[in-house]
This record gives sequence, C-alpha cells and structure tokens, in this order.
Amino acid sequence: MRFPLLFLPFLTALTMVSAQTYAQESRSDGPACVDVTVGGYKTLSYECLGLQMTNPQGNTAARKNLEAMTSPITHHAPTRMGLYNQAATRTRMGTNFGTSAFPQRPPASSPRSPLIIGR
Repeated sequence: MRFPLLFLPFLTALTMVSAQTYAQESRSDGPACVDVTVGGYKTLSYECLGLQMTNPQGNTAARKNLEAMTSPITHHAPTRMGLYNQAATRTRMGTNFGTSAFPQRPPASSPRSPLIIGR
C-alpha cells in the first residue's frame, strides 16, 4: 500500500512541470491577442488577428507569381498554351476535316472465327 503512495508526489511534480512547459511553448507561438469587453459588447483585436494570419512566405510566393505573369508568352509553342493548331487538327480529323464534326474512323470489322477457312 505504501508503494503507490510514494509515486503520487512524483507524478504530481511531473504533471506540473509538463503543464508549465506546455504553457510556455503555447505563449511563444506569436503575439497574444486581447479581447476587450466594454458595456457588455465584446471587441476583437483585428490587427493582432491579422498579424497571426499573415503568411511569412507570402513575399516569396508573390514574387514568383509576378515572375510567372510577366514571362514572355510569345516564346511558347501554341500547343503548349492550348491554342488551335491546324496541322494537328487536320491529322486528327482525317478526310472528315471541314466536312464533319466527327473524326474519321476506320470501318468496324466483324469478328472472324479462326475455325472458318477461306473467308
């Protein structure tokens, strides 16, 4: 009976140390936002919340987006940009190019039995 009672102070001290460490880590994440209640109305610190929601890599991403938008698209092939290419369309449509909306397909062949000879 004395054995579990000896561990009780040790477990209590260990719990307090881990709770204190967790509290210090959670405070070091960023600035703490303070909400104020005046006359029963709660106000939020929007400036503080905005600072917490900012992206530290945002400047790098904005620079990369600007570089991608300013790259000269005249140096890209039309097929890479998804534009119409007459030669590729003519090849895909075959003899139906300009006459039908459906591409040319070979006629469907009926299945042949390997047992029938001379057909």
